[in-house]
Amino acid sequence: MAFCFAGSAAGAAMHRIAAFEGVSDMARVIAPVQPQLEKPFAVKIVVGIVVVVPFLATILAMVQLWQRYVGWTEVALMFGLYLLSGLGITVGFHRMLTHKSFETSKPVKAFWLIMGCLALEGSPMEWASTHIQHHAHSDDEDDPHSPMEGLCTPIPAGSSPTRTISPSMAP
Repeated sequence: MAFCFAGSAAGAAMHRIAAFEGVSDMARVIAPVQPQLEKPFAVKIVVGIVVVVPFLATILAMVQLWQRYVGWTEVALMFGLYLLSGLGITVGFHRMLTHKSFETSKPVKAFWLIMGCLALEGSPMEWASTHIQHHAHSDDEDDPHSPMEGLCTPIPAGSSPTRTISPSMAP
């Protein structure tokens, strides 16, 4: 009978049930611990300050330095380079390297990778391999940038991840 279910969902369920029967009654009573999804209010305040204050400081600096060091050319450059670096991460690092969503010529590939490097999020290969591991282990303990782990888990530019990437996940 086990052979007729081999390779099917029913066979996998029967295998789990057979493995579970050897577990003591005490182990069955204990429910798995759910991750804490709601962050404490103090953490939300700190994150809000870290996100909002630099943005407001940039606007204040632009207003204070307007027409002396900052003009429309600098504002256009800021938004243009912000857009290109964001597209470099999205198109180059994420879609092209991590997911291999498309193939392109070497000059176009080089363009998107250089634009992604403008974002200062590390080398393209480190970024892609870390992101592949993230997709394989979303929100569990092997996720290299899980939101479940706290405020200071992003990997700074130019550094290596603290966790090693398993050989099965390496490109």
